[in-house]
Amino acid sequence: MLEAMAEKQVTVLGKKYPLISPFMVLATQNPIDHEGTFSLPEAQADRFMFKIDMPVPGSETIHLIMNKTAGAMATTVQRKEPDTQDLRLFRDPKTSQNVFERLKQGVMRFPASPTVETHILNMFLASNRKYDELHSVTDVQRNKARDIVENLLIYGLGPRASTALMLGAKAWSLMFIPGAEGAEGPALAHVVIPTLRHRIKLKFDWQELFHQMESPAKRKAQDYDTMNPEMQMNKLIEAFCLATAPNNNEYIRIFQTEFNKQWL
Repeated sequence: MLEAMAEKQVTVLGKKYPLISPFMVLATQNPIDHEGTFSLPEAQADRFMFKIDMPVPGSETIHLIMNKTAGAMATTVQRKEPDTQDLRLFRDPKTSQNVFERLKQGVMRFPASPTVETHILNMFLASNRKYDELHSVTDVQRNKARDIVENLLIYGLGPRASTALMLGAKAWSLMFIPGAEGAEGPALAHVVIPTLRHRIKLKFDWQELFHQMESPAKRKAQDYDTMNPEMQMNKLIEAFCLATAPNNNEYIRIFQTEFNKQWL
């Protein structure tokens, strides 16, 4: 897996097999039963661009699963059949590869705003305890970032995290925000959780420490106690993002609004 991700090839019995472009490496993790399995080392987990949490399937999905694995049901979910004309492009591997390459180059050429660049840079610097190098932040933000990192984080983000944040924000803007001329705060807010949730290594008792830091000003104790671990992690990443965001009230407001809409 690591050879495929780093060298775009796999070796079997000494023979190298180059992988067709594009390819994607996916791995699943079952959070219920870990007996006989081990989490990836942090340096290997860092190679994955995103960590996506899969929710419990809804009724429509469960109905389709039952229909597929248990035979015909009394009622079937009506799904619109895809237009074969729309799919014809992707049935031709060569054409599909050309489309992928154009999209890939389009993302690379798509610009990011200076504010987003500064925000991503600040996240990297703050997590690695370079507080004096943070750009365009207030003293209050700098101190908040220091408190979060010193009290909660074991180690900082690596360069892959910065690259993933930038590519994710650019791709989101290009593909999902009509008329976007560059990656802005809303796009970064959409990708920051799946990019950082598997890269931030926290101390054993971080939940209690974070609660002590946040609850007096922002929430009642009972509100925090009822949060599930995923929501607590999202709140921590939000606090870290706001502490490292460039001191632009409009940017911070828009980023926080989009973040709350998506993750809280």
